[in-house]
Amino acid sequence: MLLRDNKYYYLNRYSDILAFRHSRVHLLPRQGITNDDNDLSSYINANFVDSSMNRIYDRKIIACQGPMENTFKDLWRMVAQENVTLIVTTCNVFEGRK
Repeated sequence: MLLRDNKYYYLNRYSDILAFRHSRVHLLPRQGITNDDNDLSSYINANFVDSSMNRIYDRKIIACQGPMENTFKDLWRMVAQENVTLIVTTCNVFEGRK
């Protein structure tokens, strides 16, 4: 689904770490978006992670990539939509020279 020449390519921080279809977080469509752009506006590279009880409807953890300039607003849309109460980062403060 998410290949380099795909329309989602610029929404992924890394080309080799892609969202799984079966557990991907789907953002609600933004107001005023046409049907052609609806699929694109609902995409974020984030997945629900099943709890230790492995119940598919007991999803309390979301794993996602750090946002880029063009996905920053989408991250906060997801936080609001999914009622996220805690954000934890597990990456380095610096990536490359940034």
